[in-house]
Amino acid sequence: QQIALTVADIKPILMEGDDDKLLRVLQNLVNHSVETFGGKEGQVFLNAVKQDDSVLVMYGDSGPAIPPESRRAIFDPFSESGDRKTGGLSLAIAKAMIDAHHGEIRVNAEKTEGRQFDIILPVHQKKRDAARQSGS
Repeated sequence: QQIALTVADIKPILMEGDDDKLLRVLQNLVNHSVETFGGKEGQVFLNAVKQDDSVLVMYGDSGPAIPPESRRAIFDPFSESGDRKTGGLSLAIAKAMIDAHHGEIRVNAEKTEGRQFDIILPVHQKKRDAARQSGS
């Protein structure tokens, strides 16, 4: 099985976070992509940009588009999202790790071919934690 990986020319972005967990998020997304390719060739792309006090990571692949009715449940444990080897857990684990960083992961609804997941992470974890504790 051949998989082409395209990484955009990403400028360095400094942010706070657990690098092992964030790497695991990307690994889980790649595992999910490989499963949805079903043994066929596929393409994966990665890009990231800084937006004010957050980082937008765009991960996509050439797998089958995610139907609108499945987009909400795709991050649920054991959902039928194509990752059979992991028992439907790869995206649920990725979401849990993004949630632990006070971030957000979602299916990009504008993508009509293939799939794209947008991950938004705050640059500074402590500011976000303090705001949550004060009720802001």
